[in-house]
Amino acid sequence: MENLFTDKGMKVLKGLALPEREAKLVGALLRTYHHIEERINETNALVKELYEKMPSAQLIQTVPGFGIFLAFGVSMLLFPAKVDSVIPFYACDLAGSVEKELPFD
Repeated sequence: MENLFTDKGMKVLKGLALPEREAKLVGALLRTYHHIEERINETNALVKELYEKMPSAQLIQTVPGFGIFLAFGVSMLLFPAKVDSVIPFYACDLAGSVEKELPFD
């Protein structure tokens, strides 16, 4: 198996007959992996949403080799004055979940 983090690989990991201590460790690591995967998906969605609101990022993305994420990052570096009007501040707890949106003034 090339990649344990595919659906098939996850089934293999969950189905391993391990001693109790190792099974708990694998379970904890899999929960951590899924948590990180969820945070990555949330971040990807947020960057894509903000990209749609930033004409400068859309223009930069037309450069060959520049994807949405690179264009968004370069746009934020080149045009920082524009960022406050596009990106709201999110207060997050330690688990990374968004509690509320605070406006820029």
